[in-house]
Amino acid sequence: MNPSSLYKLLDSPIKKDAEDAINYCKNNQLVPLLSFYLEDELLNNLVKSLDKDFYNLYIEYKYNKTFFIKKIKEKFNAEKDYEDFPYYLVPIGENNKVMIVNNDNVPPKAVPIEGKFRLTFLIHSSFDELNHDILSQSDDDIVLEFKNGELVNIEKKRNIFMDSRSVEKIEESRVFKSNLIVPGYLLLISVVSNNLFPYHNILTINIDENGKVSVSIENGKATQEDVINGKTLTAEEKAKIYFEYKQKQIIKEEILKSIIWKLSQ
Repeated sequence: MNPSSLYKLLDSPIKKDAEDAINYCKNNQLVPLLSFYLEDELLNNLVKSLDKDFYNLYIEYKYNKTFFIKKIKEKFNAEKDYEDFPYYLVPIGENNKVMIVNNDNVPPKAVPIEGKFRLTFLIHSSFDELNHDILSQSDDDIVLEFKNGELVNIEKKRNIFMDSRSVEKIEESRVFKSNLIVPGYLLLISVVSNNLFPYHNILTINIDENGKVSVSIENGKATQEDVINGKTLTAEEKAKIYFEYKQKQIIKEEILKSIIWKLSQ
């Protein structure tokens, strides 16, 4: 079974990004998987493998997606539930580390572990665009610094666009998950994340003074078999996929258009 979702982007405005991600996967022995939602054989096999554990709960809660997902998480999710920051987390330090916690999303969700990060209201296509929008006050100006998984400093110069209460919750909880954005490398980050065991990984993102990015997996890399069999998905992600598949709510064309739109920003 060979994933095909990433290759669907070769006939899109982000062809070059797709080619770079495919080559990165080949050079680093990674599975070129963008999303289970865009797969055919992998998606069908995943749902069949979940029937034993999910089917009875689905029959009981098939008219309420929220309750179904809640029950699946209660029964199968043993991981810590972090505060969810609904905007974007952008690494800007020279050396940054994150832990991927939801990897079938585009962008994936991550918990900052080490380095400097910006919180942003918008997705930016490059670091130059990000810096321009900060200087022109077209985005908020909030920088966080983390060491050993703890928030050690926050510089909040402007908080206009993002809900201030969401930012305050970060200051209170000191640890959170958010949508991980690396300007110019969003597709690559999304594909690499699909090759990690959620909550049990460290992804290093280094940025040099010229804005060049290098990405490496420090630990938590899954085997090809684990990836294509959905072993790297969280219980919540599996529940969403299972429910929407059974309800025939997965419209691949619309999902693909949405992902291309995000990646083209």
